[in-house]
This record gives sequence, structure tokens and C-alpha cells, in this order.
Amino acid sequence: MDSIEEHIRGVQAGEADRFEPIVEAYQRQIYIYACRMLGCKQDAQDAVQDIFIKAFTKIGSFGSASGLLYQG
Repeated sequence: MDSIEEHIRGVQAGEADRFEPIVEAYQRQIYIYACRMLGCKQDAQDAVQDIFIKAFTKIGSFGSASGLLYQG
């Protein structure tokens, strides 16, 4: 089983399908948090979708700028 970091590196390398396990790992947690924050299930669903769209579009800068991923 690949780690989240390995999936991130895969997406960064152009393997868009490697983003799905990232979504599966965090979608429920983010949805629950968004429901509590927003108080509306539909708004929470929209927020989760927006979060993952932004995460996907910005994934190229993850790790390299933050130093969170080992680049060895």
C-alpha cells in the first residue's frame, strides 16, 4: 500500500489517478469538519469539492516549498 506522500509524488509526476486515494483518505474527515463549521450539509459538500479542486491544482507546490516531502 502506497503512502499519501507516494500518491502526492505520483500526482506531481502527472499521474492524476493517484489523487483518488488522497481524496478517499481525507474526504470524510474534511466533510465532518465542514459540516460543523458551516452547519449545512450542502454547503459542506460544496466546500469539500472546492478544497480538493484547489488541492489538486496546487499539488505541484506541495513538498517542494514546504519541505514536507523527502526529495531523495
